[in-house]
Amino acid sequence: MPKKAKKCLAVFHGGHTNGIVVYKICDAVRITLAVLAVALAAPNSGAQILGPPVNAFPTVNRDPLAVRPDPQQAAVALAAYERQEQIIAARQRELAEIYAKDPWRKIGNFTNRAYGTGWVEFQGIVQEARTNGAVFKGAWGQVLAIQPWRAPSGQLDNGRIQYGTIYGDSLFFVDDFPYPATGGQIYADMLARAGGYFSYTNADGQLVKLPRLIYGTPCVKIWSPEEIAAAQEKVDAQKQAVEDRVLVNNLMLAYEGDPYGLLRMGERYRDGEGVPKDLAKARDYLSQAADAGSPEAGAELSELNAATNAPAAR
Repeated sequence: MPKKAKKCLAVFHGGHTNGIVVYKICDAVRITLAVLAVALAAPNSGAQILGPPVNAFPTVNRDPLAVRPDPQQAAVALAAYERQEQIIAARQRELAEIYAKDPWRKIGNFTNRAYGTGWVEFQGIVQEARTNGAVFKGAWGQVLAIQPWRAPSGQLDNGRIQYGTIYGDSLFFVDDFPYPATGGQIYADMLARAGGYFSYTNADGQLVKLPRLIYGTPCVKIWSPEEIAAAQEKVDAQKQAVEDRVLVNNLMLAYEGDPYGLLRMGERYRDGEGVPKDLAKARDYLSQAADAGSPEAGAELSELNAATNAPAAR
C-alpha cells in the first residue's frame, strides 16, 4: 500500500479538534480501495461478485456515434416528461388554493391551522341546512386523493366542477360551516377536520347518521408569548445548525491546508466565533494561512500582534 494511503487511513480513524470529529478520506485511500476491490474480484481470488454473470448481457457497440436515440421514442419520452411536469405544477397550484382558504380556524377553545394530519378535503352540493352546519352530497377524503369526476365519455375532468355538476354521491355533514348553505350551493377544494359522526332526524322522521366534518370558525391567529418564544427557539436552533456545518467545513479546509480555511479558523479563535477565544491558536492559524498565500491573513496577523504587543516574527 502506498505510504500516502497508509497515512490517510490513519487519518480516517478520526481526529478530534475542540470536540468536533473530522473524518477525511483522501484520494489515495479511495484509489487504493478501488484497486483492492478489483483485485478481490479477480477470477482466481475466490471472491464472489454479487449480480448477474459476466456474460449475462450481450455485447454492444461502445462507439458513441453508432448509438443514436430513435427520434420518435425521444419525442414520446419528452412529451411524457412535459406532461408529468404539468401534472406536478397543477397539483402545486391546487394545493396553494386549498390551503389559502381560511388557513386558521377556531374549533372549541383552540385555534388550529388548517393543515396536516386530521384535515381532509371535501367538495359537494349543499342538500340542506342545519342549525349548526350543512348536509353535503359529494366527496371527501385525503387532500388531492379524491377520485376525479368522469364525464359520460369517460374523459377525466381536470376541474372540480363541470357543467354545474360536482362529482361524488356521498352524504356527509359539515359542522360550523360559515358560508351560505340554503341548498344547492356548490363548494370545492375545501378543508375540514374529520370528527366522527352526526345524527339527526330528517323531514320524513327518519334518523340519519352521517360522517361529520368540522370546518371551524375562520379567525386570525394571535400568537401567545410562549408560542413566540418557542418559534424563536426553533429559528435559533436552525441557525445554530447552519453555523455548526460552516464551522466543520472551515475545520476540514484548514486541516487540508486551504488558505481560506486557515484564515477563517484564525479569525474564529481571535473573535471567539463558534470556538473558545484563543489568541495563541489564532496567531498559529493566521500564520499558516499567510504562509499558504493569503495576504489578508498576513495583514490580520500583523494587526493582532500590534494590538497585543506580540512579536511580529512567525
